[in-house]
Amino acid sequence: MSFKYQKIVGDTSRQMVLIHDPYVLIRLILKNIVKYIKVSHASLLVYDYIKSSYILAASVGQDKYRIPAGFAKIGKTCPIIVYFQNINQYRLWKDNNIVLSRLEKVYKNTRNAYLRNILQGVKRELDLYGAVVCIPCFFRKELVGIALLGKKQSGRDFTLRELESLSILSTDVAMALKNAWLFKDLKNHLAKNRLLFLNMVKALAGAIEAKDKYTIGHTERVTVYALKILDEVYNLGVINKAEYLKMREDIKVAGLLHDIGKIGVPEAILNKTAPLTEEERKKIQEHPLIGYNIIKSIKEIKNASLAVKYHHERYDGKGYPRGLKGARIPFIAGIIAVADAFDAMTTNRPYRRKLPVKKAVREISNNKARQFNPIMVEAFLNAYRKKTLKQQKFSLK
Repeated sequence: MSFKYQKIVGDTSRQMVLIHDPYVLIRLILKNIVKYIKVSHASLLVYDYIKSSYILAASVGQDKYRIPAGFAKIGKTCPIIVYFQNINQYRLWKDNNIVLSRLEKVYKNTRNAYLRNILQGVKRELDLYGAVVCIPCFFRKELVGIALLGKKQSGRDFTLRELESLSILSTDVAMALKNAWLFKDLKNHLAKNRLLFLNMVKALAGAIEAKDKYTIGHTERVTVYALKILDEVYNLGVINKAEYLKMREDIKVAGLLHDIGKIGVPEAILNKTAPLTEEERKKIQEHPLIGYNIIKSIKEIKNASLAVKYHHERYDGKGYPRGLKGARIPFIAGIIAVADAFDAMTTNRPYRRKLPVKKAVREISNNKARQFNPIMVEAFLNAYRKKTLKQQKFSLK
């Protein structure tokens, strides 16, 4: 992917992780598409669960094509929606995008009357919106929205690279919309119901893992390991009962959300099997700060947000993002760091196979007072000897 298209994906990803109002987010995304791809206009219709329809959320570009938000609505029987909902059945071209020029070619050559009818309806809808390209926004198998793009200002056709970039972007758009809605619900229910709040945190963590296919279950395992380590910290007499009970609640949130900042890292980097470049590594190392910026406004989880921010700091001061050393690293962040490292070593990753558990435990032990707080390492080793780390069933209670 060229610099131009890296920039549209990168710029949009950086913006979307800090914005929790989905409609502000949508306008920014469309503005970036118009700016970098240089199209006459761009619109996004988003699924409304209450109205059971796709509603125009925003439209950006030339005045004659702009439609006020909420003034356009298409139902599930619209040919475009029917096509995308049955896309695996049709599979007329390699990608999921509808491009007017190639649609017309297929339409002329197909003898399937039903398919011709669907394609004729799709073309009619595209003409209605003055669009030549339609990009679906799927979250897993759910069609969250559809983007409609007008002609390029140059008059040229969309290139395969441009369509590829827009497809990558559509995945992040769907993710951002789902996360924006989850975040909104999270804040609304925070003060009302603790268990509901934690379930929403768990759902948000699941959305993160949907982007990084190699870390499915990672956040729950890290949370379980961190709670077991905390138990042993308490048994060592390092903290009192009141501190222990408070930290348990903080760890449940911090463990589930410690990687939330990966929302802002392109999927191509997260799932890359080859070694990362220095630039890609720096992009990965931005995720603790991105995660902190996402949740720092929720004052009720201040301690958890600091653990999200500092869980990649090292006891010897060689970590990131701030290079904190020793006791300056928040206590919970030190616990999450050990739990995160243990799970990372004992599960398969894109770039390497998992290590045997005994070897991973030895690595944790060898990095005592270097990468990890000595207290956390001692607590971790005690939990390992008691075999409590094998009890991986996750519970929010």
